[in-house]
Amino acid sequence: MRKVHVVGIDACVMTMIEVAYQLRDHAKILVRSEEVEPGPVASRGDPRRPHEKSDDDTGGLGATVVHCHVESHRHGGETATQSAVDVGQLDDMVEAVDVRARGLLGITPV
Repeated sequence: MRKVHVVGIDACVMTMIEVAYQLRDHAKILVRSEEVEPGPVASRGDPRRPHEKSDDDTGGLGATVVHCHVESHRHGGETATQSAVDVGQLDDMVEAVDVRARGLLGITPV
């Protein structure tokens, strides 16, 4: 299966390991907000307009998308959050979360 380079979610509060993990087989980079997007709901949208894309630099494209998003809100005096996550690098984090959850639940590792 061919993965898309970047998936951008234009929805508030989507920085969850569960969301990134579900997309790991379908995308290389996930871009989304950690908080509620600024502005009234009717005016929200995706202001990101990166002008250049290089197939060999997907991470760079993700960083450009984040930068464009944050900059688009600065002119109105608003702050915005946005992050780009390489979903191919989640294995160690997922394992750490699983180990911690098992410990909190008192489950002995298998």
